[in-house]
Amino acid sequence: MTDRQNESNDGNNKSRPNPLSDVPDGQGTSEDHGLPLDRLTAAYAQFFDEEQTPHEDVPQTSSHEKDREGSHSAKEKAALFLEEEQATLADEQEQHCPLTPLSILESLLFVGNVENRPLTGKKIASLMRGVSEREIEQMVEELNQAYQEEYHVFRVIRKESGYQMILHPELESLRQLFYGKVKEAKLSQAAIDTLAIIAYKPGIPSKEIDQLRGRESKSILAQLVRRNLLRFERDSKNRRTQNYYTTDRFLDFFNLASLDDLPLSNDTDLI
Repeated sequence: MTDRQNESNDGNNKSRPNPLSDVPDGQGTSEDHGLPLDRLTAAYAQFFDEEQTPHEDVPQTSSHEKDREGSHSAKEKAALFLEEEQATLADEQEQHCPLTPLSILESLLFVGNVENRPLTGKKIASLMRGVSEREIEQMVEELNQAYQEEYHVFRVIRKESGYQMILHPELESLRQLFYGKVKEAKLSQAAIDTLAIIAYKPGIPSKEIDQLRGRESKSILAQLVRRNLLRFERDSKNRRTQNYYTTDRFLDFFNLASLDDLPLSNDTDLI
């Protein structure tokens, strides 16, 4: 080999870092046994700045072991899915509302009817299985007792011959704040007289009202119907005849549970 080639080789060797230069002392080479394997792997790991040495053996997994791992993985996924489904089912059962006679009664009273009139015990019993009309009153008492003990905002009251769910009287101010305060209605003496006649004689025709009052009542009747204190029905025999009745608002206005609460006196015999 020429001198120029030796110089070239020496220059190349100088430009390349020696991977064994930083290996700790005491682990040098041996002329008899060569370079130890652990020293060589440590040097290459440092040289390439890798976390894993290039000579580290990677465990080989057989196809049979892969099948077993896949089988275990599928079983674990199935078990996890089953646990999640059971937890979801438990949550749904906790949130499920039990279907009992009391919960059905509460639902019926909450929904009410289209005309917002009280539900009679007979009507409620007809919509429930295995419950008689006499049991409805006791169930209403149980419901109100539960409302009171649990500080609910609702109460069930008896109105006319039925039941109705209302907001607790102590929360009436909140209802007025939302809907606005109901204006107090002022009735004339003529309106009060007309209401009294119809309250004591439900279904009375307009002509008979005129006779009892001694004057024509068409305008006052129209006003009371417009204010929802009266309602009328067409006579089945003569469609032109209007028979008048009081309304639930009439009962609320005079703080009556039903027309049976009207005071009785000798003057009513004249009506």
